[in-house]
Amino acid sequence: MLKAELRKIEARKKEREKKTADLQKMIAQADASTNDMKKIGKKQKMVVGRLNRPEPVQVEQTGIKWPDGKLSGVSLRSTRMKLPTSVGLKKSKAIETMCTELGLEMQPSCTEEICSEFNELRSEMVLLYELKNALTNSEFELTSLSHQYEALVPGKSLSLPPQLLTSTTTLV
Repeated sequence: MLKAELRKIEARKKEREKKTADLQKMIAQADASTNDMKKIGKKQKMVVGRLNRPEPVQVEQTGIKWPDGKLSGVSLRSTRMKLPTSVGLKKSKAIETMCTELGLEMQPSCTEEICSEFNELRSEMVLLYELKNALTNSEFELTSLSHQYEALVPGKSLSLPPQLLTSTTTLV
């Protein structure tokens, strides 16, 4: 019986470590995308005197893996605006909800710049959605651990700081 409990504890520990590693990976991706945005802003500020358009920026693949549009033959830019099939229904619904909250069109006109920027925005929306889910899961785990502590140590309660409880925040 004790060995079974030990296995359960070790399995939970491995799961927590895996979740922590996934969360760290998502945070690193978010930091990388914000650093890229800062670099883009600096590049555009430096090229104010020119009249030609700034060079298209390579979008880092953080949230959505977009299919490569460099196929042979004729293609429409609007096909690059379609979400890949790898994006699930929940994520696509979350993107739609965030676009509605921000007052954005779901199908804007497909110029080259708008297409790449809109895809990057939706990719970052998916990253935000995943980070929010990871935060909610972590908060739930923290709350369940505090309840376990209270059950193991009767008479003592573990109060969580309000900074850790973020379930009242919104996506935008």
